[in-house]
Amino acid sequence: MIKATPIKFKNLPQDFKVRLQKLNGSKRKFVKDVYKDELLLYWKAAKGVGLVLFAELKFLKGFDGDKYYNIPNKMLEEKYGISRQSKYAAVRKLKKEGLIDYKVTAGKNIQIRLLTK
Repeated sequence: MIKATPIKFKNLPQDFKVRLQKLNGSKRKFVKDVYKDELLLYWKAAKGVGLVLFAELKFLKGFDGDKYYNIPNKMLEEKYGISRQSKYAAVRKLKKEGLIDYKVTAGKNIQIRLLTK
C-alpha cells in the first residue's frame, strides 16, 4: 500500500483563500484529505484540467458529502480559462480511468462525482 502524505498549497489563487477564510473564520491553507498520490492520478489522466475538476469537486465534497455536483462551464471559463470542450474531454478521460462518475440529463450541465476518497 502506498503511504499518502498530506500536502499544503502555498500559492492558492486569491478566490480560494477567500473561500477558505469564510469557513467558520478559518485561515487554513489546505484542502482536507488531499494527498499527493490522489493528485497524481488526476494529473496523469487529464493533466491540468483534471486537477482543476478534482480541486473543485473535492472542495464541494467537503461541504456536502459524497454526491453528484454540477461544475458550471461559465465558472471554469471565467476562473480558469477552461473551455467546455476541454472540460468534457477531461471528464471522459477521468471516467475511463475510474476516478469519477457522471450522469447526463438532457438540456442540463453534466453532474460529476468523485470516486476517490
